Amino acid sequence: FPSHDRYKCWIIQSLTIFADQQGDLTIDIKKSNYNNYPTFTSIVGGTYPQMLNSRKVRDDNLNNWDKTILAGDVLTFDVLGVNNIKRFLISLKLKL
Repeated sequence: FPSHDRYKCWIIQSLTIFADQQGDLTIDIKKSNYNNYPTFTSIVGGTYPQMLNSRKVRDDNLNNWDKTILAGDVLTFDVLGVNNIKRFLISLKLKL
């Protein structure tokens, strides 16, 4: 995100996760910004994205999430649990 434009705002509309093989995965997504780094706060509101015995999952609801991403925000993706998956990809669809 262009950090020079502090008034830009994006809204997360959906999350998609793809894995290299069938398995289980639970993640947390946290955000921070330049001033608050290295402190990160979860944006998922306790509704952790999960993939259960699958290679892909999509969530278009994102219930309880803080969906707002501001210019300059930094995201981190923490694996809370994994079984049988070696690699995965996370895609966030943003409304610009």
